[in-house]
Amino acid sequence: MDKYIRGDLLVYTNDGIKRIDKLSSNDLLLTENNKYSAITEFAKVNKKNYYLYKIKVSNTIDNYYLDGNNKMLCIQNIPFDLKINDCVNFIKDNLRIASPVFTNVSNITDFDYVAFPYDNNDNNDDNDDNDDKYRFKGLILLGQNAFSLNNNLNKNTIGFLNKYLHNNNIPYDIFNNNITTTIKFNLNDIPEINYLSKKHVISILKGFAELNPFVNTTNKKDFYTLKNLFLKIGILISATFMNDNYLIKIPDIDNEINYNYFIYENHIWCKVKKITKVDKYTGALYNLKTENGNFVSEIGVIS
Repeated sequence: MDKYIRGDLLVYTNDGIKRIDKLSSNDLLLTENNKYSAITEFAKVNKKNYYLYKIKVSNTIDNYYLDGNNKMLCIQNIPFDLKINDCVNFIKDNLRIASPVFTNVSNITDFDYVAFPYDNNDNNDDNDDNDDKYRFKGLILLGQNAFSLNNNLNKNTIGFLNKYLHNNNIPYDIFNNNITTTIKFNLNDIPEINYLSKKHVISILKGFAELNPFVNTTNKKDFYTLKNLFLKIGILISATFMNDNYLIKIPDIDNEINYNYFIYENHIWCKVKKITKVDKYTGALYNLKTENGNFVSEIGVIS
């Protein structure tokens, strides 16, 4: 049975997050078991007057479109008004009706929860214990190479940057007055995040959060970069679109409270916000399959 998806759906690859219509046959896709899998089928077709479902889940920015034959890993039959902190106990007490299953998109409702894989075990064999390196990578995560820092509020960060840049022979300029210190350098060292250990991801995100309790950006890619990293440590972030900007609240990694998602059986589960069958679509669609039989997208695991 053919399963078609519109090309603007984002999927998680070994080379970052990509639109389906920008994939190549060499890309590996993240799958439900948190491993990367080769693409075995990737075909573009043009359809006329074809029915699709529009779906948006909590913690996503956009709506996405796919046909009803696709299956998504989801949990159904959780009471609509059940508090998020009570969901896991409800599932354990009602496994007959509320176990994770792959369900046809045509049978998914606004009451259901979809999944993102999360490996709580840090099995990476990387023995790199240079926390300063990853703290620095966090500070420059979104390409920032100029900092204007308050001498009192950011005293620790000023000292760290000054010492790190000096010790690693990175040319930089530093200007100081009674109120602020400005540090500028020329470096493009955005970290490869797909194969980092959980420990190093945490170090990067703590470095980033050091100066960024909120991110206000016009670049949607910044949100996906941050979301991908936070997913690796079991935190699902969201963004609010306001005045042509994306406002992203950066959570406290050590004290995060899950208000709209829960973790169960090595998956992060978040709610379907809206799913509807839309008017007939005319245009390009894609059929995508992997060796593992599924892949992780911006709206969850699809089979």
